[in-house]
Amino acid sequence: MSEFASMGHTFSNGITGQPITVRSADPSNFYQAVSDPDQAPVQDIFGMLYIPSGATSPLPVVIVVPGSLGVAVSHLAHAETFTDMGIAACVIDPFGARS
Repeated sequence: MSEFASMGHTFSNGITGQPITVRSADPSNFYQAVSDPDQAPVQDIFGMLYIPSGATSPLPVVIVVPGSLGVAVSHLAHAETFTDMGIAACVIDPFGARS
């Protein structure tokens, strides 16, 4: 599990993230990603799912995907804003597991 997903971050609104794992792949090049994705090595990526208090399903969710610098404070701030609005947020850490 990535450092981010193991943090158990709690927002100021009291919502604590739940770690999630997403099965993905780690293609070695663009060709493999497009033309031969089944041969790419399997790679789990991690994230945190933040569900608003008192939420009932079905529930909308926004997936926050950071850029190449990884998860930043701004990504968590966006996720907190969504939970304040009653929308679940999932912050993905696409690079943590890949170092």
